[in-house]
Amino acid sequence: MNPSNESPPAPRDSYLGWALATDFRYLPGRPAEGGARSVGLLIRWKSTKDAVTGREIAERHGVFVPRIYAGNKKIEPREIWSVLVPTDKIAAFVQDAGPHAERFELATPLGTAADKARGARILMKLKGKVLAGVLDDGCAFANSRLMSGGKPRVVWLWNQDPEAPGYALDDLSGPSPACAFGYGAQWAGQDLQDILQQENQSQERAYAAAGLAGLRRAAAHGPHVTDLLCGGEDWPIVFVQFPPDAINDPSGVWLQQYAVDGLNYIVECAGKATETIVVNLSWGPQTGPHDGMSVLEAEIDRLVKQVEAQGKKLIVSLAAGNSYSARAHAQFAYGQGASLQWIVPPDGQAPQFLEIWWPNGVNPADAKVTIKPPAGQATPVPLGESPNGAWHTSLGTAGASAMALLVVSPTEHSDPQQRGAHGAWTITFPPGQVTAAKDIHVYVARATQNMGARRRAKVSYLTDVKLEESRFVAADKRFDEAPGSAIRREGTLSGIATGELSLVATGYEYKDKRAAPYSSAGPTRGGARTNPDNACVTDRSAVVAGLRATGVRSGTTIRLVGTSMAAPQLARQIAKDAKAVLPGPNPDPPKRIGNGLVKPDDGLLGKQ
Repeated sequence: MNPSNESPPAPRDSYLGWALATDFRYLPGRPAEGGARSVGLLIRWKSTKDAVTGREIAERHGVFVPRIYAGNKKIEPREIWSVLVPTDKIAAFVQDAGPHAERFELATPLGTAADKARGARILMKLKGKVLAGVLDDGCAFANSRLMSGGKPRVVWLWNQDPEAPGYALDDLSGPSPACAFGYGAQWAGQDLQDILQQENQSQERAYAAAGLAGLRRAAAHGPHVTDLLCGGEDWPIVFVQFPPDAINDPSGVWLQQYAVDGLNYIVECAGKATETIVVNLSWGPQTGPHDGMSVLEAEIDRLVKQVEAQGKKLIVSLAAGNSYSARAHAQFAYGQGASLQWIVPPDGQAPQFLEIWWPNGVNPADAKVTIKPPAGQATPVPLGESPNGAWHTSLGTAGASAMALLVVSPTEHSDPQQRGAHGAWTITFPPGQVTAAKDIHVYVARATQNMGARRRAKVSYLTDVKLEESRFVAADKRFDEAPGSAIRREGTLSGIATGELSLVATGYEYKDKRAAPYSSAGPTRGGARTNPDNACVTDRSAVVAGLRATGVRSGTTIRLVGTSMAAPQLARQIAKDAKAVLPGPNPDPPKRIGNGLVKPDDGLLGKQ
């Protein structure tokens, strides 16, 4: 089968079509011994019965399905799976499983886990009623802010890097037998304490021995977020460390699988005394359906209900995003059509990604759009792979939506024949044949550099005639929507922050009580959620940006900016049942601040 010429079965994942057409060469991940490679795939089955059939299909194609998702003869499988599929089997697996699946989502290629063993399970008796979970980059377990009684408060650390040192996630070790996810390595709290003692209490050596290379820096994202979540509390901590290859991936598809697996890992860590599990995820893509129906969002909602049925409480707090001024979102009526330009910069060493989402119910045959490269000819979608491999388009489906993906190959490339064109890509939508006021949404993938990452992508953005006419405005109008433009600041919430039961936090400046100029806004494209939940302090003022919290080493502080700082504050407030909204009228609408401005913890601003 030639994936660039034949449509995959419904549901059709556009990213999978692109990955197959390009032989996975632009996705991160290192092959295992012998050159074998697996690709992560998220699946949402139509029913439990379909999941049982899917289990049989997976076994036939050599797909690794963690027990927590597959169940066994006595336990029914879940309807949401995170699996590892051999790259040479994925096309056939999707073909056979397609009739039983509601949704497929490509994740990141991975090598297989190293051969590590512990030999006996470590049983952890967690103290306290609250368990804190963090999915991030940089577990500073030796920092005094994250220690208690001279011991790390981190009771479990799962490093998702396939090459990380530590013990395997298998049926013999870890929080539970269900945590055998097939990649990465883990440390128990006692392991971390042993590392500290062996390294003579040197934080630098301890982090190196634990395989946390990102903590060689003075500042990192993970310690800062963890401090804001639970630094002043005595809660035990479970930390899920994202792998470096994934953090550097500009597609954004990597986060979903690592977060799905990580959330399940954290939930499995809860003890008998645990009453509340509070989890912070301060990462998020700009792309995605934005209707609460992505596999990760559905899994968050499912896990919240699962934990509630067990008599406990699960809080999952997400950052709203920092793309309010990124010019990365367009919205216009399907019945009117539009013409946009996507500005792709030169010298980008990674592909650029753009998603187009039509209104629910639009037949893929009626999802019309033409793409005109710089100095090229207009081409209707779907095209598949361009003749020289310099760009790729594919038309897929996700739930009730038709979705098109446009990928431009690196604009700096060792092979000139496959070099993507930089400049203005013109994207034209003819008027659709409908009378209802339904909108098309366009999202550009995030390419801003993550803290400490070597992001090879360059930031691209959208524009149109009306936006260019409104470039020069008075200072008090600089964050207003451009009249008549399809490029919108509204509707820019993170692509994973539109689910029903998660918490979504935006940011505000404490001095003037206004939403931070970068803080993303609602409404969403559809689904149960419309706006964020609340806004937390992310900046002291327009002049003093960011918040202080711990650095990597004990006794250090750093100032970081973004809604990443808002999410842990809101999670902490809800976990303590102490949320207090500032009195008085709010200067910004709910699409920017949700249900109001949350009063910061006592002492938070005093150390700024």
